[in-house]
Amino acid sequence: MPSTTPVLEERDATAGRAVSADSQWRAWLGPAIALVVFAIAAAGIHAELQDFSYATLRQSLHALDPLQIVLALASTAASFLFLTGYDRSALSYIGKRLPYPAVALTSFCGYAIANMAGAGAITGGSVRYRMYLDEGLDGADVARVTTFCVLAFAIGVHAVGALAILVHPEEVAQVTHLAPEVLRAIAAAACLLIGITLGACFHRTEPLAIGPWKIRLPSGALALEQLAISALDILFSGLVLYVLLPVNDVPFLAFIALYASAAVAGLASHIPGGIGVFEAVMLVALRDNMPVAGLGAALAAYRVIYYLVPFVLATLVIALREAGPGIERVATRALGVARLGSSLTPFTMSLLTFTSGVVLLWSAATPGLPGRLRVLHAVVPLFVVETSHFLAGAIGGALLVTAHGLRHKLNGAWAIALAFSVLGSFAALTKGVDYEEATLLMFVAVLLVLTRKRFYRHTALINSTLSVGWVFGVIGALLGMYALILFSYKHVEYAHALWWQFDRHGEASRAMRAGLAGAAGIFVWGLWHLLRPPRTRLAPPTPAEVDRAETIARERPEVEGLIALLGDKQLLFAEDGDGFVSYAVRRTSWVAMGDPVGPPDVISELAWRLRELADMHGGRVAFYQTCAATLPVYIDMGLTPFKLGDEAVVPLREFSLEGSRRKTLRQSHTRAERDGLTFELIPRADVPANMPLLEAISREWLGAKNTREKRFSLGAFVPDYVCRNDVALVRCKGLPVAFATLMTTARSVEASVDLMRHTGAAPGSTMEFLFVKLLLHFKALGYERFMLGMAPLSGLENHPLAPVWHRFGHLIYNRGERFYNFQGLRLFKDKFEPRWEPRYLVTHSGLNPLIVMVDVAALIAGGVGGVFSK
Repeated sequence: MPSTTPVLEERDATAGRAVSADSQWRAWLGPAIALVVFAIAAAGIHAELQDFSYATLRQSLHALDPLQIVLALASTAASFLFLTGYDRSALSYIGKRLPYPAVALTSFCGYAIANMAGAGAITGGSVRYRMYLDEGLDGADVARVTTFCVLAFAIGVHAVGALAILVHPEEVAQVTHLAPEVLRAIAAAACLLIGITLGACFHRTEPLAIGPWKIRLPSGALALEQLAISALDILFSGLVLYVLLPVNDVPFLAFIALYASAAVAGLASHIPGGIGVFEAVMLVALRDNMPVAGLGAALAAYRVIYYLVPFVLATLVIALREAGPGIERVATRALGVARLGSSLTPFTMSLLTFTSGVVLLWSAATPGLPGRLRVLHAVVPLFVVETSHFLAGAIGGALLVTAHGLRHKLNGAWAIALAFSVLGSFAALTKGVDYEEATLLMFVAVLLVLTRKRFYRHTALINSTLSVGWVFGVIGALLGMYALILFSYKHVEYAHALWWQFDRHGEASRAMRAGLAGAAGIFVWGLWHLLRPPRTRLAPPTPAEVDRAETIARERPEVEGLIALLGDKQLLFAEDGDGFVSYAVRRTSWVAMGDPVGPPDVISELAWRLRELADMHGGRVAFYQTCAATLPVYIDMGLTPFKLGDEAVVPLREFSLEGSRRKTLRQSHTRAERDGLTFELIPRADVPANMPLLEAISREWLGAKNTREKRFSLGAFVPDYVCRNDVALVRCKGLPVAFATLMTTARSVEASVDLMRHTGAAPGSTMEFLFVKLLLHFKALGYERFMLGMAPLSGLENHPLAPVWHRFGHLIYNRGERFYNFQGLRLFKDKFEPRWEPRYLVTHSGLNPLIVMVDVAALIAGGVGGVFSK
């Protein structure tokens, strides 16, 4: 860690713990409920299978006909084909057209990953955001597409389920214990409601008002088309399981009614993939219609075919881009997309690694196949088998934890995951010739090699804190392993001696020791986190560190990093020393000023490290005035962007005072020169000699405005800061009347102004004159652009489907002129015909953006008192 971690006042640290306590228990509540539901579902499954042994279940799995597997795979392909229709309809709804290969690839990856990770609206939306962004859509477009897809599936699954219940209510009645007539009435009501919605789509053209929300309905034809697509998707996904069943005495429509009910129950549980809940519902629903062991085998095969296979393929597709420029060009040309979404790689690889850890753990919990074991025991010594089984449990548990480090792009996690994947594949072979698990682990290892460059952060894995959801995911995986041990060896009577039994037939003993190895490794890792000493909190940045930040910032094309030279913010430097992020702490808000400064990989590293610092101290992280190009970094971190306004960027090559469009500006400039205004540039070396003159102008300006210095995102008149920049000076008839500090770097690409002051003697056209002179000056020097600063709250949407943040900001922008000249500021900057670029606040969702904005206002004003005074 760099030597710039701030010293927090005890008062602020205490406040942070108090404020974060409420949010912490809420963060734990959802995953805890999901874990309890998973445990209940697992207990239900165990009860349903209590009369069957693991061997019987395994025989049923091996009894599946190859034709059943082929039909299931074909049905999976058909289901995912119709899933692409969701995205096509959504794009049609928002009025966007994209090449079908791009839509199909995005849809496939989105649904395949969301099915495995759960929280489809979030994970699927994240996949769509990253991939559709490269196709020209913006965040609002992706949000509308995701919302459309979620609603379309919800309506479709209820429509199909309701129609199926109308025809076959008896099967669902056995599960719900409701009378068939009651179920028919509910289904009829649901069909009627869906019919009314369809009718409204055909006949209503105005947005539908639901409380404060206004929703624009799709056209009738589009709604009908999407309903058909949803129905076909659900029918084919149900067909995957239907063809795998040992007996098909249940009518298909009756089965679909049960399938839809189980799917909805799985979604409502908030467990990734509804695992456990879906199986429990189907076992209870169909146990009287077919052998339970065969039904259990069909459900296991369904999980592999419909969930695991598409997910592995999606991970492979995303990893193709990392394989090298040659493969990337071939793949992107074949698929017809701009990119394959490299920013998705850490997330998908972490999920695949976690899955492989679960597979290895659960494999260690179950007996090996007798035929394979006989071959193994004939050629491999017993101690190798015993060691391999023990290692399988330990490595499986380690992969669960390491996967979280991959999610954070840690290079240490990458190295550990690669080593454990290779070692785990050998352990799978030498513990029971389990070539299926070995193949999966080697596949993970190959993908890790192909995606090496995406894991570049140097933070140690031991310093990475597991998220709440990940903690419960690890606990759930261990509980699943223990449930499998109890089920697989329920015929073995427990005895303490089992722990020390080492022989070729001691599979129960090996499973127990593997379970202990997995749990012990995770326990030790968790204990280390609880007992490790706190990191050292050091003082604010020294002048030498400010000099170091200046050296880095001067080598960048962008000038935004130079605001750090004010010295009022903390500095966190990159491990390699080629970047930094400046930030300030106010109560529990850790707010970075702009994006981290440095190359793209350094930006991501520093953003993650700042978030880890904030998490370690019980605070919330935020990035203030970030640009659109860096949003994928923050979205990967689980943060949400909120638009602050637009920044004016003047392309200097296009700027001049010539032509009819510039007539007003040209006349104003000529008039200012006639009034005696002149422009001069004071080089940085000469600024100290002119400091008394500049200080007099600043003091008069502060007195006339009856205000005090602002900070954080605005420059203040601090002599050391002013002396670090060139200064533009305006004189009126020889008297100095205004000045501005200039922000430039050695790259001569971008320029801007920061601190601007003028006296009462300055004519009204002084600032406009100053900007014109600066634009012409930097154009003559060959600079590409000039930054005129932000127009707060401008460019926010007032669309009925726009986020509340946008509509509230739009209202303030139009109605808040008495408090701030929002529209006047934008009109002034529009004189120079700039290009407007969005700027964002990025932080956690909920009330966090409002809290952060209050803290930012206090940071700028020098305290809460300054917010309410000048």
